[in-house]
Amino acid sequence: MHLAELRKNPDGQIQVTQLPETADCHSRTVTSVAFSPAGDVLATAGEDLSIALWKIEADGKLTLIDRKKSTHKSTLT
Repeated sequence: MHLAELRKNPDGQIQVTQLPETADCHSRTVTSVAFSPAGDVLATAGEDLSIALWKIEADGKLTLIDRKKSTHKSTLT
């Protein structure tokens, strides 16, 4: 999983900057992502039936806070 920063250049073009790579946490595809209102925590969920919480560092790096296996029987969306 990777975060990217999008910025509009003065000429109107969108510039994509990939932020620091994140350690793998999910063993399958991530299907859901949600940011906290303050933008400092990220929640992810996916096909591996797990939910992860991440702290977003000032440099954009993600640090895993916690990961739990869900009791759901199918992909989390």
